[in-house]
Amino acid sequence: MLAIHIEQLMIEDEYMKKALSEWAYTLPGCWPDDFFSLFAASGGFAFNWACRDLEKQSLTQAQKKQLVRSLDGYCVQEDFDSIISRLSSYHQKMILSTFTSAFLVKTAIGKFFQHPFWYVEIPSQRETREEAPWLGVSYYGTVLEEISSRFEEVNPVFGRIWRSLTTRLCTSLNYDQAKDRSFGEALQALRHARCRSLASEILADKIFQCLLKPTDDPSKREDSLSFCLAKLSDIAVGMLSQHPVLKFHTLHELEPRFHHASKGCYALKPPFISRTGNVSEGEVDEIVVFKAAAILEEQRGAEEDTGKSLKISKKN
Repeated sequence: MLAIHIEQLMIEDEYMKKALSEWAYTLPGCWPDDFFSLFAASGGFAFNWACRDLEKQSLTQAQKKQLVRSLDGYCVQEDFDSIISRLSSYHQKMILSTFTSAFLVKTAIGKFFQHPFWYVEIPSQRETREEAPWLGVSYYGTVLEEISSRFEEVNPVFGRIWRSLTTRLCTSLNYDQAKDRSFGEALQALRHARCRSLASEILADKIFQCLLKPTDDPSKREDSLSFCLAKLSDIAVGMLSQHPVLKFHTLHELEPRFHHASKGCYALKPPFISRTGNVSEGEVDEIVVFKAAAILEEQRGAEEDTGKSLKISKKN
């Protein structure tokens, strides 16, 4: 006998068409804020543990070259001292903190975002303990990535939706997201444990060590970096479960706009939007967008204001 459960089919059909209340639906306008949290979390670690006095760090020329090279795609590939000379005194002091944050963002994008299933395993009690080693992309993660890639060749839209739904199944932690939360909880514990192992590897990196100030409590610093990486991984799985289309561009894809440093970089003035008029009474709602100024001084000494102004008026 064929049993057809119409109500359940309708629920599942609605689920496939849009996100239900169990998963917050995020519009594209919110994506920059979601992604900004990546910089906020990495910046928090950098603020507490990165060196803020470049002169005291006494970097060798070899270390400076390695630092710039390690951030290829995230930092213009010029001489370290040449880059520093173009910055204000404040940003010169904060350069190692900036590099620390960029290093962690690069790590998060390369290891967490671009490998959405890196943590997926059939977790056991042993594997979810804190000493779980960092293995890069797991065996199951590699298989899922290959399947996802093939699915996108079959149908790009359905392939991306499959990736997001699979991520949700691997990260369901709330009662209204899953009947059985044990799988999601075990994978979260495993993911965080491997982030701790990754933190140990990063702190052992000689180049990363050049960015940090001395500490009398290395275990506290490792705990802080472990927490930061776990937070970055949480941000990654959260975005991957919501946004089927995520693409990243480094300086290599943005050439020739950001291929070299300018002679001088001045503070960016963000655009400002103001609204006037009484909208409730049908009066004119005027939106004025003031220009955003970004001044770059090239070697020839000329200054360029790249900002533009826009004024839009509309009636309701």
